[in-house]
Amino acid sequence: MKKLIGILLVAAVFASCQTQKKQVFTTSAEIDMVKKLDQSFAGSDWSTFRASFSDTAKIWINTSWSDPAMSADTLTQNFKTARAGLTAIRMNDNAIYNMVEHDNGARWVHRWLVWESTNTNGKSATWTSNANFLIADGKIVQAGYIYNALPGYLANQPDPAPAAAPAK
Repeated sequence: MKKLIGILLVAAVFASCQTQKKQVFTTSAEIDMVKKLDQSFAGSDWSTFRASFSDTAKIWINTSWSDPAMSADTLTQNFKTARAGLTAIRMNDNAIYNMVEHDNGARWVHRWLVWESTNTNGKSATWTSNANFLIADGKIVQAGYIYNALPGYLANQPDPAPAAAPAK
């Protein structure tokens, strides 16, 4: 009887062990698409940048998901204008990309990186950026960008005038 209970217990343990589906990926077609999106931003390739988004994509930048979203056309124009103020831009080599596949099949690519730029006035800026992209049917359908715009803003400010020499 003890052997039978032992065998049943071992069988129950093995039966309860199921291989879980992998849900976090560091390589995927979706990650490659986001990397291409970032490269197109850095290289001012606006047709490739825009083509990454669906025509009905909803995009938020430094706002809550409950705020009104912008369109892919508006995002492309805004980034095109911002990129025009930079003579050079590159992604730091420490970028992190991963994709999470949710139980419902939704595929989100999460990206963290540091951008380094040189402005048209010759000043440099560095800022961190996090972005999250929901991808369906090979297109970005939702995106949320969070980044610190202050370094770029400060790099665009004129240098303060030198202080006047003290009177003697």
